[in-house]
Amino acid sequence: MTTDMVNHPPHYSEHPSGIECIEITELMPFHLGNAFKYVFRAGKKHDAIEDLNKAMWYVNRAIISQPTWAYSSLSMPSPAIKAVLQRDGKRISRAETNVHKRSAQARILEAYCCDSYDEFYDLLEQALEAIGEMINGLGNTDKKESGQQSLDLDD
Repeated sequence: MTTDMVNHPPHYSEHPSGIECIEITELMPFHLGNAFKYVFRAGKKHDAIEDLNKAMWYVNRAIISQPTWAYSSLSMPSPAIKAVLQRDGKRISRAETNVHKRSAQARILEAYCCDSYDEFYDLLEQALEAIGEMINGLGNTDKKESGQQSLDLDD
């Protein structure tokens, strides 16, 4: 069987939860969706540290640009979208063995669904801390044959 690199690339669909990354990110604003994507697939397509640095870059962009999209009627998730994100977020969390990855993903999702500016900023700061911890933990990982770094999922 061949891998469908266009419709179902393995770096988006191999999560133990069975959820494809796009099922979450297409419901989110650009910066938060990209931050989530880079944490979700860290080390699956590119170098894990590079992916995590990109995730941090997008979280920081979300913090900087937040007033341009947050809390407008066009950007707030509907109750139905919140329910999907909460349901799928729980499935992802239960399947994720890396505590820092689980925390980063959850904080990004919670930031999109939160009800205040202060909570938004606090959650994204927590996401940045968790991503930083993931980067710090990569010093103890093995190199893949391709030279990419993989995450130690047993943290």
